[in-house]
Formats: sequence, C-alpha cells, structure tokens
Amino acid sequence: MKKAFFALIFLVAGAVVMHAQADIKEAKKNLKTAQKAVSLYNLDNRENSAKLEEGIDAIKLALQNDELTATAAPFLAEGDLYLAVASRDVSMPMLDPEWKTVDYNAAQLAFDAYTAALPLSEKKFETEAALKGLSETAGYINNAAVDAYNQKDFENAYKGFATMLKIHDLLVENGKESFLADDAKVNDQYLFTGICALQAGALDVADEYLSKLLKRGYNEPGIYESLFNLYQAKGDKEKAKQFLEEGLGKYPEDTGLLFAQINLYLQEERTDELVGKLEMAIEKEPTNKSLYSTLGQVHDKLYQAYDQKGDEAEANMHFDAALKNYEKSLEIDPEYSDAVYSIGTLYYNKAALMSQELNELASDYSKEGIKKYDALKAKIDVIFDQALPYFQKAEAMDPMERNALIALKEIYARKNQLDMSNEFKERLDKIDAGGTISSSYFKKN
Repeated sequence: MKKAFFALIFLVAGAVVMHAQADIKEAKKNLKTAQKAVSLYNLDNRENSAKLEEGIDAIKLALQNDELTATAAPFLAEGDLYLAVASRDVSMPMLDPEWKTVDYNAAQLAFDAYTAALPLSEKKFETEAALKGLSETAGYINNAAVDAYNQKDFENAYKGFATMLKIHDLLVENGKESFLADDAKVNDQYLFTGICALQAGALDVADEYLSKLLKRGYNEPGIYESLFNLYQAKGDKEKAKQFLEEGLGKYPEDTGLLFAQINLYLQEERTDELVGKLEMAIEKEPTNKSLYSTLGQVHDKLYQAYDQKGDEAEANMHFDAALKNYEKSLEIDPEYSDAVYSIGTLYYNKAALMSQELNELASDYSKEGIKKYDALKAKIDVIFDQALPYFQKAEAMDPMERNALIALKEIYARKNQLDMSNEFKERLDKIDAGGTISSSYFKKN
C-alpha cells in the first residue's frame, strides 16, 4: 500500500515538473517571437509595422513566467519593442499621412522595461543593451515632455522631465556618457521638473526637485522665484517671503522676482508701495500692457481711498493717473478688454461716489438746495455718459461680462431709457439662471 502511495506522489510531482517545463518552453517561444518582431521591423519599418503588435502580445505572455522574469532577457525584449513603437510614432506619420498612432505611452514603457532589466543583467552585453536602450529612450521621453509642456499638460511634462533625470543618473552610475552633458544642463532639468510639478499642483514633487537643486548649489533668480511660488501655494507665507527677500537681495534687477514681489504686494494690498514697484517694472518692460493696467488699478484704489478721506486734490491726482495708465495700455492694445472695462468702471465708480453727496442734497428742498442738487446731478450724468461707451465696448467683446451688463442696466435706467435697461436686465436674468448669451447687443457686424 505504501509503495502505491509513494508512486502516486512521484507521479504527481513529475506532472508538475513537466507542466513547469512546458510553461518555460512556451515562455521562451514567446520571447523569441517578440525578439524576432523587432528584428523584422528594423529590416522594413513600413512592411513589418504590424509585427510590433504581435511582439507586444507575445512578450506579455512571456512575462507571465516567473522563471523567465528572473532574467534580463524578457525585459530587454520588452524595452526594444516599445522603443521601436516610440520610433514608429515619429517616423510613420511622415511616411503615411493616414497612419493612426497606437497610444501605448511607448517611451515610458520602454524606460520601465530597461530599468527592470538592468539589475537582472548578469552578462556584460545585457548591461550594455539596457543602458543603450535607456539612452535612446531618453530622446523620445524628452520630446513627449516638451510637447506636454507646450500643451500646458504640466503633469505629464514634469513626469517626463523627472524620468530624464533618472536615466541620466543610471547612465552616469554605470560610467556612460549622458545626454545631460554638464552640470548646467542637469540643473536646468531639475528646475524644469520642479516648475512643471508646481504648475501641475504636485507641490511635494516640486519641493523635492527644487530643494535638491538648491542643495546642488544652484544660485540663479529662477530658483528663488519658484520657491516663493511653491511656498505661497503651500500656504507658508513666511517661508515664501524669506525666499523672495533672499532672491531680491542677490538679484535686485531680476524681472521675475520683481513681478513676484508685485503680486505679493497686490495680495497684501500694499498700494502705496506698489506704485513704485510697478513703475520700476514698466521701465523694464515698457510695452507690457498688463503692467499699465495693474498700475491703473492701484491708482484707482488710491483714488477711492483719498476720496473717502475727503482729500479731493490727492483723489483727483490718483484718478487722473489711473485713467492715464489705462489709456496707455489701450495704446499698446486697443482691444485689451481689461483696460476697456476698467476705464468704464473708473468713471462709473466716480459717479457712484458723487451720488452719495447727491443723496444728502435730496432732502434739502430750499431753492439753494435744489440748485445744488441739479448742478451736481448734471455733473454725475456727464460722468456716467463717459463710462457708457466703455461698457458698451466691453459687452461687445464679451456678452457674458456680468458686471458690464449691470452697469449698462443702471446707466440706461438713470437716462430713463427703460427699454434698453430692461434689455440688459433680461440678459442678466438669463445668466443668473445659468443660461448663455451667445450674441452681443453692441457687437458690430
């Protein structure tokens, strides 16, 4: 009985071995299919393009075998396949305009495969093949990252730039020449990665790369501006200011840092200090329309503040300065909608402030009181009329500009043009109900 029992055990064990042998045999067969697919594609790209898909299907099956995946061979084959696909994505559209790219994210998959192969490489030729593959893959990853950046896809941009740094490190560690030939290029790569991660909202990733860059001794204005923006985004305003002040101390003439300081002052409403900073920025960029517009907004705030204090001379000075800067931005770009709307608002707010005094006169029914009321009302009407064409133009530029519609509704109501006032009230009601205004009332055909 015992002999029969042991015979059964040996029989089952033998079956398992045979099954494992069958698996590895099939896996190696699939590996050869994958390797052959790349060779055939390299012989004739156009004729054998479909072989790459056959190879990808085969290598996926081969990678299911644990014995085979303990070696570098299947990962090298996988890397070669996806590297060939990355090459095909570039060359085939030029050869065949009807070509449809298969979206594998091929360059990244090639990188993953070669990096998996590297620590498993027991023979020199395997190590060399993995490193060569990584070096060739870098160009495709860089192109994809640059394309993503140009399309404002900052997440894929920073991931691509970060992969480039990983490839650089692997090449250098293994004594190979890197595409990032010197420290300056490596530093630029860290900066690109950090900035793109910041733009993508990946704040911890941005912090990682920008901090590494600082530790590398990188000492250029861009790092301080980026760290200021990073810690602003993290809500650590004190640390943000620390980097901004350090950067300005080293590079007081840098435009990027100056603009960062202007943005900080805008947030903190440090209007008196902003005037000088904006004037300094305008000296550096005299054709920057947004700087004139921003300076106009600062003078506008100062005008309102001094008007509330009752300092008429100072208020008028800031009103004139605001108007002058808005008009300057329109000289640079006559279709600059921000400036158009801002001039309308400047006049409108002035008339609204004067209307407060008018309300006080409304209760004085004496002959002198009525005379003052009528004179002031006439002045206010003139100022509202000055605002009107700017709001008309703002509405023509954007029929969904809600504040322009409110101003138009109110101005026409004051002018007793109720049909016009109701027109803009209906448009406002439609927007407030979640609707869309597709055509402008004032747009010229």
